[in-house]
Amino acid sequence: GGGGICCDGGRATITDCIITGNIAANGGGIHDPYLGGSIAITGCTISNNTAATGGNMGGGGIFCYGGDGTLITDCTVTGNTSAAGGGGIWEGSLSGGIDHCTITGNTAASAGGGLYRFHVGFNITISNTSICGNESDQIAGSYYLDEGGNTFADECADACPSDVTGDGVVDSYDILEAIDAWGPCSGCEADTNGDEVVDVVDLLAILTAWGSC
Repeated sequence: GGGGICCDGGRATITDCIITGNIAANGGGIHDPYLGGSIAITGCTISNNTAATGGNMGGGGIFCYGGDGTLITDCTVTGNTSAAGGGGIWEGSLSGGIDHCTITGNTAASAGGGLYRFHVGFNITISNTSICGNESDQIAGSYYLDEGGNTFADECADACPSDVTGDGVVDSYDILEAIDAWGPCSGCEADTNGDEVVDVVDLLAILTAWGSC
C-alpha cells in the first residue's frame, strides 16, 4: 500500500505536503500499516487518491493500522475513494487524534465515506474538525471521542452564502441576482439566510461579505 507514501514502521512526520492522484491496494495517499510506530501528518492536502482493493480495509486518502500515536492536524482530506471502507481515512491506531481538519467529498464502497474508525477498546480524539459531504456515510465505527468543535453532517454548510453567483467573489453581480429574485423565493441562491424571502436582510449580508469569498 501507499500510492504516495508508505511508512514502514518507526516514527514519521509529514508536513505541508500535497499528496494527490495516487493509487494503491490500501492507503491510496498514505499507508502506515505497522505496529509500534507513529505518524504525524500536519498541514497537508490529501486529495483524489484511490484505495483500489475491496475487503475489510481501504483508506482512499490515509490508511493507519496499529500504530501508537497517529496525529492528523490542519489537513484537508478530499475527493478520495475506497473500494472498501474509509474513503477519506481508515484509522486503526491504538491512540492519536484528528484536529482542525476538513474531511469532505470522499467516497467509500462499504462504510465510512469520511472516516472508518477501527480498533476495539481504544479511542482516538476528534476535535475542531468538519466531516461532511462524504459517501456512503460520514463516520463508521464508534471508537473515538468527540472533543468538541466538530461538524458531522451529510451536507456541508455553505462557506459563503453571500456569493450568490458562486464565482468566489461577492460583488455587484450578487446584488443584481438578489434584486432579480426579490420577494418570496423558496430555495433561491439569493436567499442568504434561508428564510424563503429575498429582502433587505439578504442585501445587507451581501454587502457585509463584499470581496473575495
